This record gives sequence, structure tokens and C-alpha cells, in this order.
Amino acid sequence: MTSSHPNTLSLEHFIDNTLNAVLSKRPDLQSFIDFLSTFGNVVAFGGFVRDSIHNWVYGQERGYRDLDLVVDGTFASNRQVSRNHFGGYRRFFSDGLKVDYWELAQTYAFRMNFFSPSLNSLRNKSASFCESRR
Repeated sequence: MTSSHPNTLSLEHFIDNTLNAVLSKRPDLQSFIDFLSTFGNVVAFGGFVRDSIHNWVYGQERGYRDLDLVVDGTFASNRQVSRNHFGGYRRFFSDGLKVDYWELAQTYAFRMNFFSPSLNSLRNKSASFCESRR
């Protein structure tokens, strides 16, 4: 598929730049991702990536409603946190942004054994990914 977007960035770089632009305006979200990254690499997937792909392909600036993150590691919460419908965790920020996050091995596709739980599997089965910086 050829991009009609005037920017010649690769799709992966476009998604990375989009996420970095969001994080530069959201120190609360950046701090949360930094916290999650103490347990392993953090990867954005789901709707944020889908909307970023749409924007890259069509040269639009569709906003995002939420952010889905996966952590390549294990973590335990020492406080009560909300759970989402797929067994992950959910955090709401003060402006209403919803962030769902999982341990990699606990995401739905991996729990159902659709493929092995690894970042490579996620990369190979997804259109693209974007890793946070540790």
C-alpha cells in the first residue's frame, strides 16, 4: 500500500514520532510508561497504532481515544487497580485518557495460544509497533 502522506517517514518512524509527540505533551503518561518500563520493554499496540497507520496512509490527523501497552516482563500491583475486559489493567488519567496495559504473556492472543508470547511474535503479527525508550 502506498502512502499518500506527504511525509516520507517510514510507517514505524511515523508511529514512533506520533507517540513521542503525545508523550512530550503528557508528562503524566511519560512517567507511567517510564514506571512500566522498569519491568521490561513497553510496546504500544492496538487502537493507537491502528489510528496512526490510518493517519499515515491517508495524511489525516485522527485523534486517539486510548492507548494499549504491553510490557515484556512481569509486574505486580501493590494497590487496587481497575481491570479491563480482556484481563489486563486499566488506568484513567485526569483528562479521561484510558490506558490499558498487560504483561506480554497475559494478552488475549497469547493466552489463547494463537502464537508464542514474545515481542517478535507481536511485531510479526502486527502492522507495526513502537517501543518506549528505557
